[in-house]
Amino acid sequence: IKQIRFLTVSDENTRILKMLKGEADVYQYNFNPAMIPLLEKQSHLRLINVPSSDCTYIVINFRDPILSQPLIRKAIAYAINKPAIIQYKFYEKAVVADSLLDPKHWAYLEGNEQYHYSPQTANRLLDEAGFFRNEKNKNMRFPLSLKTSTNRIIRSVALILREQLREVGIDLQVESSEFKTFFHQIGHGNFQMGILTWTPVIDPHLYAFVFHSKMIPSHENQYSGANRGAYINQDLDNLLDKAGKESRVDVRREYYRQVQSIVTKELPYIYLWHNDRMAIIKKNLGGYELSRHGFFSPLVNVTLGH
Repeated sequence: IKQIRFLTVSDENTRILKMLKGEADVYQYNFNPAMIPLLEKQSHLRLINVPSSDCTYIVINFRDPILSQPLIRKAIAYAINKPAIIQYKFYEKAVVADSLLDPKHWAYLEGNEQYHYSPQTANRLLDEAGFFRNEKNKNMRFPLSLKTSTNRIIRSVALILREQLREVGIDLQVESSEFKTFFHQIGHGNFQMGILTWTPVIDPHLYAFVFHSKMIPSHENQYSGANRGAYINQDLDNLLDKAGKESRVDVRREYYRQVQSIVTKELPYIYLWHNDRMAIIKKNLGGYELSRHGFFSPLVNVTLGH
């Protein structure tokens, strides 16, 4: 192929229609999983997917008096039925996340602590924390707010999370705003919880940007850090400082596995899933291999058949 032309189409339905009508050859990455059944029925199109290095998560604000309590964070983690969401909202095109790093990453920690769906455990932890159901408040224990963008997929996921947390007595309220407003609120600490995605996660030193105490957004650093939940752990800071100065891969791997263990126990993030990278392509295209990091470089190997 001598020339590749990129089309910028802001509306998702229009992008899908262009593929259905044969007006485009490749639609890569961002489309609603609810469209999968329709797309799989098209005789001229092929849907391909690969596990990605993206990670969708809930960021927790440690400034909050309720969420700063470890039992509360663990209860929330146990109350979320991630496999059910992946099955019914993502058509199995994602895998449960227990780390910022996906299972194929060279520094991924296998056997890390898991928070398998268990409303019984969540209820027990909430009782232990001293937050009991209140019959005068619709049998809820306390309210929490979850902020999201207006992205339809993320908002629909948030509404499922609302029902799952209400099952254990947490009165979750979902607040959605357009992305610029939402991201400004998260970056300035104006939230209790929020849903975000890191994409792609390639080098594990992202952990320093995300969780080092120096990376708490502030006026002094012009709100450039990504430790938006104001999580502070001196032992973690020391590990991240050592890892950042180390060049030996095996030593870096060990440092970052220790980092994962600490973070998973303390839950500044509640990891949700690593979504698959997806693309729709015309069946007459050959040589196209989807990049799990979201790169467009595989397009250079594409051939056009008849």
